[in-house]
Amino acid sequence: MRHGTTRCRNFFLVAGLFFVLAIPARALASVEITEIMYDAPGSDDGHEWIEATNEGSGPASLAGYKSFEGGVNHGIVAISGGVILAAGASAIISNNPAAFLTDYPAYAGPLFKSSFSLSNTGEILTLKDASSTVIDGVSYTSAQGAAGDGNSLHRQGNSFIAGAPNPGSTAPSAPIVKAAPEPAPGPAYAPAKALSKSKGASHAASSTQTANVAGALENAPDFPAAGNDSPLLTALLGLGALIIVGVGGVVYARMALPAAFNPAETELTAEEFDIE
Repeated sequence: MRHGTTRCRNFFLVAGLFFVLAIPARALASVEITEIMYDAPGSDDGHEWIEATNEGSGPASLAGYKSFEGGVNHGIVAISGGVILAAGASAIISNNPAAFLTDYPAYAGPLFKSSFSLSNTGEILTLKDASSTVIDGVSYTSAQGAAGDGNSLHRQGNSFIAGAPNPGSTAPSAPIVKAAPEPAPGPAYAPAKALSKSKGASHAASSTQTANVAGALENAPDFPAAGNDSPLLTALLGLGALIIVGVGGVVYARMALPAAFNPAETELTAEEFDIE
């Protein structure tokens, strides 16, 4: 009886060990791509990175992992923080760890380097383990956002949405919204001053007078132009010349003719003339 009990206990131990060994490693350690910075503002060369998070219930080792992108397997090398990811922990895989730490100096989690070059229009990214088994694969497009505007793509279920970068954390973040540029200032104009009642009346009267004068001038008869060739001017000039000559002749005659011809000073007698 005792012997049978021992056999039964050994059976359950073997069965339990087989069950544990039969559980895929993914059930204990499931690494997923959770954030993608594929198009950093300005020149994104050296500023691209992906975030990998252990979504499993046990630790995961990234030793020997590869990123498959652009049809090429890129090795992943640990830079700082070791290769073990605790359950729920995240690591950053960057194509330039020094530039990444300059961009995000507060980051203190595990950091890896890989030589990928992420497309700015979209592509498929894959994580492979040391045996080249695909651990996770995702796709993204620029239509999802984060195209050079300072945001990154954050995993939400089986898709990605744009949000402010928060490497090392899977907490949701609101997207960065750039303020619209302010319109260029236009020319400055002095505010119009209201006319006082008296000035307004004066202005109205002046406008009325101006309109009356303009109307009178418009209805006035036309006169011939007084140019150098105008007959009217020629006649006036001729008349003036005649008057001047006539007056001058009279004055000259009064001064030049002898007194004998002055009837006021000469007496004419019959003896001076031979009158028959």
